[in-house]
Amino acid sequence: MMKKGLQKPPKLLKLGAVKRRLPLNYPFRSEIENEYAKIHAGYRGEKALDYYLGYIDKRNLIFHDLRIPDSEGRYFQMDTLIISLRFLIIIEAKNIKGTLFFDQSFNQLIRTLDGKEEHLGDPILQVKRQRLQLASWLKKHKFPSLPIIKMVSISNPSAIIKTEPHHNEVYETVFHTESLPFKVEKIESKHQKEYLSNKDMNRMSRLLLKQHTPLNTSILKQFNIPKHDILTGVHCPKCFKLPMKRMRGYWLCQGCGHKSQHAHIHTLGDYYLLIDNTITNQQFRHFTNLSSISIATKLLVGLNLEYSGNLKTRKYYLSSSFLEFDS
Repeated sequence: MMKKGLQKPPKLLKLGAVKRRLPLNYPFRSEIENEYAKIHAGYRGEKALDYYLGYIDKRNLIFHDLRIPDSEGRYFQMDTLIISLRFLIIIEAKNIKGTLFFDQSFNQLIRTLDGKEEHLGDPILQVKRQRLQLASWLKKHKFPSLPIIKMVSISNPSAIIKTEPHHNEVYETVFHTESLPFKVEKIESKHQKEYLSNKDMNRMSRLLLKQHTPLNTSILKQFNIPKHDILTGVHCPKCFKLPMKRMRGYWLCQGCGHKSQHAHIHTLGDYYLLIDNTITNQQFRHFTNLSSISIATKLLVGLNLEYSGNLKTRKYYLSSSFLEFDS
């Protein structure tokens, strides 16, 4: 049973928004695009894994992208956690191309692609660390001790996985994503003893969801981007060109000709991701390139947002619902 479904990472959404709102020749743009590509590849890897999770026992509980504090208060994140009455499984999902050589003598992953050799962080070491932290979390919250199995899922079907013949840990841990149902089936046949009661399992589920704390990164601070460098205007929800022109009752894209009554909602999503979770009429007019106070007021009031203050000093509260809007 899916208890915490897969969603686009907040950082991926923020990087997408900042890409839309920076000039093509902006300094650091290549770094931003590389970071976006890296996180997007990871998200695609988790999406590929999500499909095969549908084949495992429905009594198991599945959580994506949990970020919780360990017994020392240090936060750690797991791509996927599976809870069974008999065991727990932590899966680190990787979407990597090329020939992947897992060198366990030096705890490193060496990727060869287009004749170029590159050192990557060792995902086995990463998931082993997560296992230690999860074990300490279980102990702190007085759950029974039970087996915690680590897995590394490689979602790119063209990737070639290699290691030394004696490195059994790699054979046991690393696999192509499509093998997941069979890996879980093998674990189920090996671990027959039940360590958790249904009550334990439900308490663990509630506590994990309660303690989940998404990482809130400021992209502007990370890349030292001043707010005044962010391009303003309503972007087209079809071709993403800036800015759309306000017509009578709708927005018009001057690039592709798309018309939209609600394009400003997407733009408020960008404001929420990059600037702040509150906005005033003046800030809204500045960010959407509107000159009319009355039109801005009508558009904001029409969204039924929570607010504080009187009409002149009113502050509207934005939420992540703007990121899910589909025009």
